[in-house]
Amino acid sequence: MSTPRILLPGELLDSGQLPKQSKPSKALTVGPGLRYTPSHDVEAGHAGTNAVDNRKNGVWMEDNGQGRYSPAVGDLVIAIVHHSAAEVYHCHLTPHAGHATLGYLAFEGVSRKTRPMLQHGSVVYARISQSHKYLDAEMECIQPSTGKSEGLGELKGGMLFDISLGLARRLLLSKPRENGKVAVLEELGEMGLRFEVAVGLNGKVWITSDSVKNTIAIGRLLQETDKSNMTLEQQVDMVLSIFGVLARSQQHNQHFPGGFGRDSHAELSNMNADAVLRPRETTGVTFDAVLPSVDLPHSDQEPNVALSFAAMDVFSVTTLAAGLQKCSIDSVLKYIRGYSKEDVKPRMNTELICNKHPVLFYAIARNETRIVSEMLQICDQQAALAVHSKVGAVPPLAFAILHGGRAVLDTTEMVKVLLAFGAEAKTIPEDLWVDFIQRPRSIAPAGVRTHSQRCGAPLLCAFRMTRFREMPFHLVGQAAAAKLVSNLAFSYIAGKKKKPLVMFFAGPSGHGKTEMAERLGDLLNVPSTVVDCAQICSIQQLLGPESGYSGWLQGSQLNNFLADNNGKRAVVFLDEFEKMPGELHQALLRMTDSGKTMDRRHGTSVSTINTIFIMGTNLGDTFIERWFEQHLAHKSDAEIMETPIDGLMRGLRTVFRGTFGAPLTGRCSAIVPFMPFTRGEQAVVAASFVSKLFTHLRRPLDVCRNRLIGHIHLDVEKDEEVALTLAEDSYEPQLGARAIAQAVENQIEIKLHSIWKGHEGVITDDVNKGPLRRYVVEVTETADGKKIVEVAERGMTEAKSWATAK
Repeated sequence: MSTPRILLPGELLDSGQLPKQSKPSKALTVGPGLRYTPSHDVEAGHAGTNAVDNRKNGVWMEDNGQGRYSPAVGDLVIAIVHHSAAEVYHCHLTPHAGHATLGYLAFEGVSRKTRPMLQHGSVVYARISQSHKYLDAEMECIQPSTGKSEGLGELKGGMLFDISLGLARRLLLSKPRENGKVAVLEELGEMGLRFEVAVGLNGKVWITSDSVKNTIAIGRLLQETDKSNMTLEQQVDMVLSIFGVLARSQQHNQHFPGGFGRDSHAELSNMNADAVLRPRETTGVTFDAVLPSVDLPHSDQEPNVALSFAAMDVFSVTTLAAGLQKCSIDSVLKYIRGYSKEDVKPRMNTELICNKHPVLFYAIARNETRIVSEMLQICDQQAALAVHSKVGAVPPLAFAILHGGRAVLDTTEMVKVLLAFGAEAKTIPEDLWVDFIQRPRSIAPAGVRTHSQRCGAPLLCAFRMTRFREMPFHLVGQAAAAKLVSNLAFSYIAGKKKKPLVMFFAGPSGHGKTEMAERLGDLLNVPSTVVDCAQICSIQQLLGPESGYSGWLQGSQLNNFLADNNGKRAVVFLDEFEKMPGELHQALLRMTDSGKTMDRRHGTSVSTINTIFIMGTNLGDTFIERWFEQHLAHKSDAEIMETPIDGLMRGLRTVFRGTFGAPLTGRCSAIVPFMPFTRGEQAVVAASFVSKLFTHLRRPLDVCRNRLIGHIHLDVEKDEEVALTLAEDSYEPQLGARAIAQAVENQIEIKLHSIWKGHEGVITDDVNKGPLRRYVVEVTETADGKKIVEVAERGMTEAKSWATAK
């Protein structure tokens, strides 16, 4: 019998390490890790343990997967499609190896018309048909002896896990338990668990089952077996323990069917707490603002590891709260997404931490908008954003603002997300946000509303556009532009139109054109790109050189983006469009009309029918400014919202037709005008730049990264007055927000740095353990009555948090 032995590179295999032939005439098959020398000896190519297959008269080296996979003819592999070319798909086998090619016709019973249409990211189970030393490997999805697929082809659904090359080879042996010492899959099958597995010798395993929870469990079992090099007994014990947890989870789900499967920040934080945190008289419950610390299950493990182990059990809001306090955001998101929505929703809406606090408060205290957005998409938004009967009269919106003031954090983005998901602004006293450039009262008026009456939009949910309602909260002013773009995008997506959506964003510089275009892709959850047309002066720079010319395989930014998102929803923003030569406008006519273009790298057709094209331009800025002064400058914000802009859009279309020509202008669905800022909007822009500076200075010092200015509390006294002074001194319609940003830098940031550099002593990271150094920003008057913004250092600030109990 052949005896396995650890071999070093260059060692020869003796007869004891070779297979015992049942048929002496059968040729010896030498597998990976070994080479056959001219002297008829077999020697090791790298360190490892030799393995044999007596039935096939084969021998190879087992290195437990630490080496690099090298394709060999006959290997079964799991490949990921990267892109398509003229006749083949280019696929990834491993992250550090070249592509392997899969022919369009390398499938069972296909023709050019019936071939599978694989997209970028598709997973394919294939067989290596040719392997060359200097060329890409070739694959096929049929067995050469029968011409049938026999399980090969595209793998739909399921999940992909990485395992070692050694475990992959052991799983593919005829009897994995006896020959490969792997019992996990066999034990799971005997327990009645239904699943499918495909194993690739390139170190990947694809798994699908009747639930996401089971799929993740099987994948983790295999990875843990591989990582810990478990014996058969250890594997059986682990399967029994994990499957017992899953069985309890399934019993629990019988009871819960479905599986989870501004200014007002500082002012509100300084108000009389009783005015905001007033308990409901009908309940007699007071609100304890401090969120108690919660322990993770498996607390002996590192927090992120402990949370991943907890994902094997049923969903728990207590575990989620503990993860929000102790784990990374990615780990928390992975924990939530490991369950079905139906399993999470009833618990998240009804269960409280320590019978006091909704778990949403823990996410808000973390000040991470990603996790709050994820949670609000799952739970009952109206109930989650209202005031819970057991926690007093404070809603999540007020908690976010109060927590920002107490912990010296900028929670503006958090407030935007809560408002976008339906939080009622009137849970906050109106004089804090209606007339936002006036000083609010220090005591809240009676009768503050304490619950939300807004509902979500079912149609937005149906078309996966729930985040689209956030757009008004990310832009200053431009209400007409935001409304027009929202209506156009929703009509385009909901109507499933078979042509691209084309829009011009027109107006003076610095008024939100680029920001809205970039936000559009993010809010629609689709890829986007920004092309700087000011740098493009030839067709080669716009679409790439034609085949055969220098650099034709590199393509161009626009060409490559459209090819990578062939037929998919995507956003293309062509900034400074009017600065591109006029003859290049004609090159965009076909792709913006019929929705077709050509990938110049590979000569393949590309569909752009689902692409949103936005052309940003300053053309017409003088026309817009003049129209604004005549029709809007003297009106209030409410009157501006009600003023129609049809006449402005018709005038702009005439201007654009004279510059860009009728063919391109005719393909445009709308010319979206961006107006100059009103006085109040100018102040909000200034406040937003001050808020960004606040966040930048609040970061801890980091000597290793040469971040020597930080751990600072930028305390803006009467910030409505500061913002208004900055805006009135600096705003110019031709420069927009950029002029205000420069004023914030010159009048606040540079002055603060001048004071900071006067400090003596050695800067160390230990400063972060103490209180924050406090710098006050205020408005003073000069002798001639002119208002100026001053910065002064005034003591220290102790940051307090409600995130954990002290």
